[in-house]
Amino acid sequence: MALQQTYEKSNIFKDFDLSFSVNPITGDLGTKSDVNSIQQSIKTLINTNFFERPFQPTLGCNIRGLLFELSSPVVVNDIKTVINDVLTNYEPRINLIEIKVSDLSDSNAYNISIIYNLKNNKTVNTFETVLKRLR
Repeated sequence: MALQQTYEKSNIFKDFDLSFSVNPITGDLGTKSDVNSIQQSIKTLINTNFFERPFQPTLGCNIRGLLFELSSPVVVNDIKTVINDVLTNYEPRINLIEIKVSDLSDSNAYNISIIYNLKNNKTVNTFETVLKRLR
């Protein structure tokens, strides 16, 4: 009786690296896989405004416009809502668990923490970023 070996595919999600780095071995365009790919996608979706992508006017969230509003609990709730909407509509690879937005009024910024897990994996991952308005 022959033994049958099976190999588990380790990289399920794979995207190209948006920094356009070069793979030193092959000379091809660099890639990101699994959690790093999802993190890059979340960052891109959050930083995209409406009408920035051709033929996809509804892709993105107008978070830059919310950064220039006066700081209040209503704005914090609006930021949570637009991030939730864009991730549930355009990132089908994740299940959102929680979105935390904390106001950093002294530095005119918001600390955003997104807790999620991959649909095919139950490990909990966290994406954190600070959104700050530029003058």
